[in-house]
Amino acid sequence: MSKIVAEKIGGNLLPQNKKEDKTKKSIINKIESNLLSNIKTNFTDDELKKVREIFLQKMNENKEILDNFFERNGYKNNYLQDYYRNGFINRLLYNYQEPISEFTIFTEHILTNARDFINLNKNNKTNLFKVIKLIFIRCNLIVKEIECLIKNGFASGAVARWRSLYEYSVISIFIINSGEETAKRYLDFIDIERYKEANDYNRYCEYLCFSKLENNIVDDLKSKYNELKKKYGDEFANGDYGWASNIIKKENKRDRIKFDEIRDQTDQKDLLIYYKFSCQYIHSSSKNLIFNLANIYGTEINIDDYKALGDASNIGFSEPIQLTMYSFFNAFASLISINVKEGDLVNILFLREKIKEITNKFIDIENKIEKEERGKTCNTQ
Repeated sequence: MSKIVAEKIGGNLLPQNKKEDKTKKSIINKIESNLLSNIKTNFTDDELKKVREIFLQKMNENKEILDNFFERNGYKNNYLQDYYRNGFINRLLYNYQEPISEFTIFTEHILTNARDFINLNKNNKTNLFKVIKLIFIRCNLIVKEIECLIKNGFASGAVARWRSLYEYSVISIFIINSGEETAKRYLDFIDIERYKEANDYNRYCEYLCFSKLENNIVDDLKSKYNELKKKYGDEFANGDYGWASNIIKKENKRDRIKFDEIRDQTDQKDLLIYYKFSCQYIHSSSKNLIFNLANIYGTEINIDDYKALGDASNIGFSEPIQLTMYSFFNAFASLISINVKEGDLVNILFLREKIKEITNKFIDIENKIEKEERGKTCNTQ
């Protein structure tokens, strides 16, 4: 990616790519256009070339000065930021030490039991076991990422990351309910995605200054793609969820299966509101500009208060924590449902109760912090 940054991000202020599409303007094009318009409205090609050469010459002449300024101020600011940030994190971990520890114990308890289950069932060669095991492993990684976000004060980021955890947990339930055939289709779908991604890569790689994939690689991927369509039908390759077309039937086989349809086949519809809520942090929603889960005075922000959205916070964790535990619990339950024992049921019931207990501890601390912060504001007014 460093090659992309070095050669492409500069837009027209750097030497131009011969294949550049003149109709697609970057923000650098816009800056250059506004700058040039302050000098002269119409430039000939020779004049424009000369101006660009002057820009590059000025940059090179001042590069050492700019580098020194960048490094001198950068190190100083980094030191101060680290100092303040470490203080914030230490206070956050002190205030939430009990529930954060219990959250970690909860996730490690699930992981330990999952490892034992996987080892006991290592001779299970079914596609169903393989898929659910792989989904659980991915879910565990996402949980660790969410934990990192929580411990650094990024509740909204944790909700955004939970979305992937939720989707995987829903798919694990769907596949468990659907059986071996759907598990095999889910694995086979990897080759569908590889072929699509290879085509996308070849379409844009030259712009990124990368080499195209060799023809034999693409031909091999295309062969597998066509074999799978022949085996499962054309609808198998539609969209991102064509692997579920054996369960979710479409009148028009060109219609794509949506995640909502997979979710509606499970018991996870009750989290729809939270799922849509998490999408605000994934997509470029205008509402998200004034919405922050970790705001001390409610979720909507004063538009004129630019500081309100700018950094970490010490509240807003109860929802992402609860959602994370619940979805990780479902991924674990899907795994052990393949070969469940009496003790597993007791463990599941115990974990379900712990979700409520740990969430309530987060809520209590958040309420205390909000009360204290609001009291400070009232005293200063």
